Amino acid sequence: MNCMFEVFVAPGHESETLLSDGVINETAAAEMTEAEAQTLAEQNHLPALPPNQKGVTRKFIVCLESDLRLVANRLEGSNACSGFQVHHL
Repeated sequence: MNCMFEVFVAPGHESETLLSDGVINETAAAEMTEAEAQTLAEQNHLPALPPNQKGVTRKFIVCLESDLRLVANRLEGSNACSGFQVHHL
């Protein structure tokens, strides 16, 4: 099973990546913009993205359920992340 992180990007960090290359290679996680995530959802008949109720820049990370804890730990330690929610696909 896969999960998707809806990441709320901290002001001033919009152009930064959220995960290091090492974590992406280790987990095969995919980091994407809101537009890319919406396209992925539409192409794969997944539920629509949740509405942006906080009005901040969002990025999305898709990973395997088994990598959820690792990705969450990295996001919690990132200055570019002001918060996140996990959605199970």
